[in-house]
Amino acid sequence: MRTVKRLINCTIPVTTCNMHCKYCYIGQRGDKFTEKIAKIPVSIQTVAKALSAKRLCGHCFINLCGDGETLLPPYIVGLTELLLLEGHYIMIPTNGLISKRIDEFTALPKNLLKHLIFKISFHYLELKRLNKLDEFFANAYKLRAAGASITIVIMAADEYVEHIPEIKKISLDRMGAYPHVAEIHTDIPNFLRFTKRPLEEHFKAWDSFNSTLFAMQKDTWGVKRHEFCYGGDWVFNISLISGDASQCFSGKHLIDNIYNDIYEPLHFVSYGAHCPFPHCFCGHCFLQLGVIPGLKTPSWYDTYNRICLDGSQWIQTSIQTFMTKFTETNIEYSHNKKYFINALVAAEYDDKRILYSKVKIGKIIENALQTKNIKRIAIYGTENIKYDWRDSWFGIGKLSFWIIQMLKETSIDVIFIIDDKNLNKQPLYNILIKINGFFKYYIKKILRRNNEPILLNIFDRWPHVDAVIIASYGDYTSIAKIICSRRMLKILPLTELLD
Repeated sequence: MRTVKRLINCTIPVTTCNMHCKYCYIGQRGDKFTEKIAKIPVSIQTVAKALSAKRLCGHCFINLCGDGETLLPPYIVGLTELLLLEGHYIMIPTNGLISKRIDEFTALPKNLLKHLIFKISFHYLELKRLNKLDEFFANAYKLRAAGASITIVIMAADEYVEHIPEIKKISLDRMGAYPHVAEIHTDIPNFLRFTKRPLEEHFKAWDSFNSTLFAMQKDTWGVKRHEFCYGGDWVFNISLISGDASQCFSGKHLIDNIYNDIYEPLHFVSYGAHCPFPHCFCGHCFLQLGVIPGLKTPSWYDTYNRICLDGSQWIQTSIQTFMTKFTETNIEYSHNKKYFINALVAAEYDDKRILYSKVKIGKIIENALQTKNIKRIAIYGTENIKYDWRDSWFGIGKLSFWIIQMLKETSIDVIFIIDDKNLNKQPLYNILIKINGFFKYYIKKILRRNNEPILLNIFDRWPHVDAVIIASYGDYTSIAKIICSRRMLKILPLTELLD
C-alpha cells in the first residue's frame, strides 16, 4: 500500500478569477484581481524534479492552490500530471467552472486520476448570478465519472443563511449529498470567524449540514496549540514563484528554497511548541494527518468524504488507503531534538512563553557535535542586523548570537563568525586587501575582548575549524555551495545539528 510522507501546499501564482465572492480572503487583503495569469519562473519539468519523490523522501500529498482560480493557468494540467507520475497524491481547489481545463483533466490516464482530488467550492449565490449552476454540477459529475475524487465545500457565509433550505435541496437533488461546510476566516494575523451573527445562531444554521469538516473546525477554532507540531517538516508551504518553502501556509520564516539546487536534499525544521498563530487555522487540512502526534481527530477521509443517496462516495477508496497518520510514515524527533528545536524556534520568533535552560541546550549541542568529532566551529550569519540585541560587540544575526550564547559554557569553541556581506561579490584585489585578509584574524584576535569570536568574511584567511554552522538555515543550500567553492569544510545547517 502506498503511503504519504508529507503534505505540501504549493501556491500557484494566479492573480485572476471568474467569480467575485464577497467573503474571498484575497478581497479582504485589498488585492485586486487582474486579467493576467502570472507565470512561474521555471518549467513545469523543473518544478516536478524539484518536488520528486526521491528528494522529498517519499510520496507526498500536494495541494496545488492558486491565489485566485487554480485552473486558469494553462500549465496546471501538465504540472499535475508530472507530479502524479512521481507517485504523489494531488488535491486542487477550484470553483468548478473552467470546463475546458476539466475536460483536459478527465482525459488523463485512469491510473493517475485515481490519485487526484478536486476540492470544489460551492459559491451558490455567484453561481446563480452567473447562471452557472448546471455547468457546476455537470463538471463535478464529469470528474467523478472519470475516476477522480471530489469533495464539495460551501463557505459558512452570512449571506447564505436565508438560502440554506434551497441549497440543501439542490445539493441532494444534484449531488446526492449535502456539501461540507467550511468557516471563513479573516486574514493574517488574527484569523477570526468571518461572521457578524452570534456564534450560537451561526452554529445552529450550519450544523444542519452534518459536516464533519465544520464540526472539526468548531472544536479547533480559537484553540491555541501548545503541543509539538511538525509543521515545517511533515507539512510545509511552497511559493512556486520564488521557490521559497516556509513552515506553514503563512509561515514567517523560510526553511529552504526548492529551486536552489533541485538535486540537493531539502532541509526542514518544525515549529515545535511555538506556532506564532492564535490557532491552527489550517487544522482542517493538517491535524487529521497527524501533524501533532497524539491529538485525536477524525481522519482526513472521514472529514471530506460524503456517502451519497445511491450509496456511492465522493472520495475513491484509492485515496482512503493512503490517508494514514504521518506518525506511521515518519520518525518523531528525540526528546533532546524536540527541546533544541523548541528553544531555537522560541528564539527566532521571540516567544518568551517558555524558558529554556542554556546549560541544557549547550550540553545537547556539545554532545551532538562531539559525536561528529567537531570541537572548533565557525558560524555563518550576520544578515539579521534589524534585531536589537542590546549588545554592541557585534551586529551579528539573531540565531548566530543565540548559538554563541548557548555554547558559552561548553567545550565547543566558536572561533569566528562569517560576515555574509558581499558573499557573491569578488573584491577587486590589490596588495593591501590581500595583506589585510591574510592578517585580519591574528590582529583581531590580539585586540578582542572577553574571548569573543572574530568577524571575518569569505575572502579572509580562516583559522582551522572542524565545521561551519549555517545560522541562516533558510538559504543553507546556496550558502553552502559558495563556501564549498572556496574551502573544503564540513558544513551543517543550524537546524540539523542533532541529526
